[in-house]
Amino acid sequence: DGIEWDLTGTLNTTGFAAIGYGAGKFVAVKSGTTDAVEYSTDAVAWTQEDMPENLAWSDVEYGSNIWVAISAASNNSAYSIDGINWVSGTIGSPDSNDPAGYQRIEYGQGLFMITSTLNGQTGYQYVMKSENGLYWTEESVPTVNPVAATQHDGYRALAFGNPQRTG
Repeated sequence: DGIEWDLTGTLNTTGFAAIGYGAGKFVAVKSGTTDAVEYSTDAVAWTQEDMPENLAWSDVEYGSNIWVAISAASNNSAYSIDGINWVSGTIGSPDSNDPAGYQRIEYGQGLFMITSTLNGQTGYQYVMKSENGLYWTEESVPTVNPVAATQHDGYRALAFGNPQRTG
């Protein structure tokens, strides 16, 4: 009911940055290690698995029958069909040279969306989109504030920035 809460289970380790749910499974990712993913079908018993690379995993999302995890300090991603076995992927960046800092990933109405700022740049922002979580294209957004988050409510996608943030 969203009012009464119980502590039902704990992840095997600490430091997790995000958790997603899809296809009857919870998946959590953490930063800075290859054993950076855990999954559960009941949110009580968790099983630790390995990511293909040791990266700053920042978020994970399920959609279009695939799990996608993104890194906050590179152009890399990881994808999985079952949330257990992961394969390296690359999302890219606007200039193809500098790594992007991927912050959030959301899925809705047949599209994954990722918000990002380019490392070392002030006010540079963009949104990447993908129908399948494997091939990505850049979408332009206004350059007023760095894009900080995305949300999808089933009808609209929203990307927004923080006016207090300077870079």
